[in-house]
Amino acid sequence: MLSQPRLKEILQLLLQPVGQNTTDLSQRFGVTVRTIRSDIQALNRLMPGASIALKRGKGYELTITDPERFNPWRQQALSRGWTLTLDSMEERQRYMLSVLLIQDNWQDPDDLADMIYVSRNTSQSYLRSIRQICSRYGLSFESRSQKGIRITGPEIRRRECLLQEVLDMDRNMKNYVTEFSPLEKQLFRHTDLSALSAGLYTSLQEHRLVCSDYALKNLVLHTAMMLERIRTGGILPELEPGGFPPEIMQATEDICETLEKKEKLAIPASERDSLSLHISLNTRLGCAPESEDLRTAVTQMLEHIRAIWRFDLRNDQVLIKDLYNHLFSIFKARYSHQNRTNPLLNTIRSSFPLAYDISLDAVSHVFQPMQFSEDEIGYISLHIGAAVERCYSGQMKPVKTYLVCGSGMATSRMLEARLKSYFQSKLEILACLSYQQYLSLDEHKLLEADFLITTVPLPERGLPFVEVDFSLTRENAETVARMLTPAQNETEGATRFFQENLFVRFRDPVSKEQVLDELCTRLIQNGISSPELRESVRRREEISHTNLNDIFAIPHPMTPEASRTKAAVAILDHPISWNDSVDTVQIIFLLAFCKGEQKSIERLYDFLLEIVQSIPLQQEILKSQTFEEFFSRCLK
Repeated sequence: MLSQPRLKEILQLLLQPVGQNTTDLSQRFGVTVRTIRSDIQALNRLMPGASIALKRGKGYELTITDPERFNPWRQQALSRGWTLTLDSMEERQRYMLSVLLIQDNWQDPDDLADMIYVSRNTSQSYLRSIRQICSRYGLSFESRSQKGIRITGPEIRRRECLLQEVLDMDRNMKNYVTEFSPLEKQLFRHTDLSALSAGLYTSLQEHRLVCSDYALKNLVLHTAMMLERIRTGGILPELEPGGFPPEIMQATEDICETLEKKEKLAIPASERDSLSLHISLNTRLGCAPESEDLRTAVTQMLEHIRAIWRFDLRNDQVLIKDLYNHLFSIFKARYSHQNRTNPLLNTIRSSFPLAYDISLDAVSHVFQPMQFSEDEIGYISLHIGAAVERCYSGQMKPVKTYLVCGSGMATSRMLEARLKSYFQSKLEILACLSYQQYLSLDEHKLLEADFLITTVPLPERGLPFVEVDFSLTRENAETVARMLTPAQNETEGATRFFQENLFVRFRDPVSKEQVLDELCTRLIQNGISSPELRESVRRREEISHTNLNDIFAIPHPMTPEASRTKAAVAILDHPISWNDSVDTVQIIFLLAFCKGEQKSIERLYDFLLEIVQSIPLQQEILKSQTFEEFFSRCLK
């Protein structure tokens, strides 16, 4: 509402019965008299139902002409959340751009500079940037010496620019969905955003339309922008018929009827169609219409995930329902020729990389050659990731183990009894095995365990193990106890994913292709991956980039294909560009997954997330000149 805290203080002073002298105000705030005059002009532009005038011998006085309009505005303007700080160049430029996009009429450059409290010269640099932004959206930036400045062009492009260049910048705020920012309140100051949000939510519920908090916020901002533009004369052209479901059409009519009464304006048919489109994109029916094709697609996705990734989610009815509804909403959006952006995409990719890769693989397999966007894959991966957590992780189940003992049945039974006495329901011993039985145990049976307890050294078979004495000393019991803690289990198990001949330090500048070539070659030469690895990695990179932040990347093939799960590591002295967004990386883990080793794959991804979430650990890894240094720093 008020673009600077000083405006709020001046308004509070003017609400008092005593007039305010220009000189006194300038000294009070430590600014020039000219700045105070600019502040008064800004307040007069913003205030409805009131004005400020300079009275001879008295100073500035506030006169209220319409209390019904002024009092609600004053209450909002003086509240804590309605002050724009405009502390950075980006904030000031965004605010100036928003004024030009909301208003159709000519704007005085000096007034624009006063609004954001910068000099005319400084504001000119902002306007040059705004001119460039306009060209990207097909808008015209007009400047006339006698008239001022304005932006013209297609209404739909104007609104797109306002959303993407001004409003979308607030999406990363923690409180984005719970409250409205000062900028949002300032832009849509003629609309009670909280009341609008509550009204939209109630209407959607009445028509069995379900939406997330993010989607509701999108709808609120779109609707508020629609109302503001209608007030200033900006109307969308007629759209092609959308063929929306009756629930959406009826919800739109009810919402528009309520808004017309409350806001005292008429909402044209084109704006109603646009609102229907946005409701369609941001909601789904509480029960989506039945489609045999979509049912089959969901079944095929889950069958593929079971066959390739060994996560059997086929009986998760929550996942089946959620996937069906979400796929329905995706195709509904495509029917309307609209793409739904995913504000959480970067967080999803960096925080749930395994779920993202499983989803990408399943969707590519079932819907080939149809390409889903990264935004759509991101949403699907949230459903897949939640199902994996429900079925395989985070449940208070006993940790499963095989007990391998080379001293005979009696010894193994004694050790089994002592383990049960120590750990009771926390540990489930699946079976007592001899060494030979362990060697001949079927791979699928072996992977039913989380780790192994053994009295003899064991060859590597993809599971971590703890070697103990048959008497189970106190030190042995403490080691087993650490394996029962998921975080410790993951750390203990991480060591087996790395080996010296899969580590390389590049001291000279190299390209992304050179790094991938070298790491793939090492995995192939060591018998871990097939010669098709490099091509599979290339296809995966074409679909979606694999860097998790500006330091760390985890390229990998499309599907599990290795003889065992490993990571080839490259550390670079010189950062390399990793994708079209000019992101650079210096740490690369090329992952090779073994089909069927879902527990190993989970542990490896969990370990990678520890690295992503720890900047100090990333810096330690970057210092590693040799495999020994990497091993000690990364896995200590």
